[in-house]
Amino acid sequence: MQKALAARGQAYEQPLTLRLTPEVLVYDLEDVTMTARWPCVTDLYRTRKYWVFLVQSSAMVLPRRFFTSPEAERDFIVQAMSLMTDAARARSPDAAELIKG
Repeated sequence: MQKALAARGQAYEQPLTLRLTPEVLVYDLEDVTMTARWPCVTDLYRTRKYWVFLVQSSAMVLPRRFFTSPEAERDFIVQAMSLMTDAARARSPDAAELIKG
């Protein structure tokens, strides 16, 4: 991935901000900003290193290393799940499992 990005003049590491507002999920990655209304967020799942918000057919990827502690990670996921639709929460067992502890 690093080589492919470098060949295109892109840095491998880029500043990332993911914000949760009552209306939208905002994903800022260097020169790219994506905004999704919560009804468009269909799933939230965890991989070994990332949390992935599925927004229709696109992914907003948040590295788990961004969290300073397991509690901070849990608090963020609790907030995100509270903003998602019931259907999206039902399709997000990884997030539900983390919340239950």
